[in-house]
Amino acid sequence: MAQAQGKDALDAFCDLALAEDLATEFTTVLANGEEGAVGKIMQSPATVIGLSDAGAHAALECGYGFTTYLLGYWVREKKVLSLEEAVRKLTSMPATILGLKDRGYIHLG
Repeated sequence: MAQAQGKDALDAFCDLALAEDLATEFTTVLANGEEGAVGKIMQSPATVIGLSDAGAHAALECGYGFTTYLLGYWVREKKVLSLEEAVRKLTSMPATILGLKDRGYIHLG
């Protein structure tokens, strides 16, 4: 697009955003860009939902909002998972896998 307009890529990017009164949304898909496939993967009983690079990129944003994105987008908007199943996959499922018997559940008392 920038080349067709004879502009620098950043200038074309900014001009597009301004032309659309900043209503344009730009995203970068780093992995798992096929939503249908991602939805099926998340619905699998074997899928544990989580994100980590073991701190390798501690100075960078590396998906810190994935839980709210899961709940807002995949649960509320797309209805790929029920709220209960999403919360289970974020709490008791990983706790059980890691053997953390006193984590991931709410019990009386």
